[in-house]
Amino acid sequence: MSEIPLLLGRDPDGKDVRADLADAYHWLITGRTRSGKSVALYTILGQLAGRDDVIVAGVDPSGIVFNALGQQLGGNSWRVQTLREASRCLTVLTDLVEMMDARIDDLLALGLDKFDDFSFSRPLVLVVFEEYPGMLEALKGYDQASGAKPVDRVSGKCQSAILRLALEGAKVGFRLVVCSQRGDASILTGILRSQLAVKLTFAQDIDGVNMLHPGLDPALAGMVCGFEPGQGLIETPNQGLTMFKGDFLSYTGLRRIARNTNGV
Repeated sequence: MSEIPLLLGRDPDGKDVRADLADAYHWLITGRTRSGKSVALYTILGQLAGRDDVIVAGVDPSGIVFNALGQQLGGNSWRVQTLREASRCLTVLTDLVEMMDARIDDLLALGLDKFDDFSFSRPLVLVVFEEYPGMLEALKGYDQASGAKPVDRVSGKCQSAILRLALEGAKVGFRLVVCSQRGDASILTGILRSQLAVKLTFAQDIDGVNMLHPGLDPALAGMVCGFEPGQGLIETPNQGLTMFKGDFLSYTGLRRIARNTNGV
């Protein structure tokens, strides 16, 4: 079984806080602007640079994160770096679903229930959705501007593809990372949010905290609201709930790692 270990930061006792991307769970990273969620994403991606058993795909509406990666981790074949052409988003997501379906066919043919070994020939596919709500709004705006009928709307087709990846992809090596200021069910839909089992929660309002961590001690929930940048909670099915201070990797640092790994 493959391991793809990630060092996320330190707990209050100074112990390493880690997660294994190979574990078959999707991720949700939430927090208000400048709370640390983008840096957490940079830290994750920076640790993957140079691996040949992981590719990074997905949608980055601003293009900032994927621009830092350059041709690292699979290049731009599976990435959308601008939503000025919304049809590109649907094309990439449709291609990812087709890749997933082909892997499911392989799984059935081999008589297995999951793939948990990753390599160059069958890499783990990390599908990143940076600023997920902004992506949805851009797609809806495209549909309105084009006057598309409900059955032809790109936004609905993209959401359907994302939901399929969330529901069926984990067993064949797909991992979603959804980034959003809040984890509202009205934004993510309840079904999608229920599939995002690894939660990195940075500073946000109390409603957002309680929405993601129901039953959390009120005192701790209040602390989360006042977290400094980089302070967060991580909750995973394997490790429960842990408070941590994230490691810091700047955007410039991610660019440098990607380019040095590329030999530039």
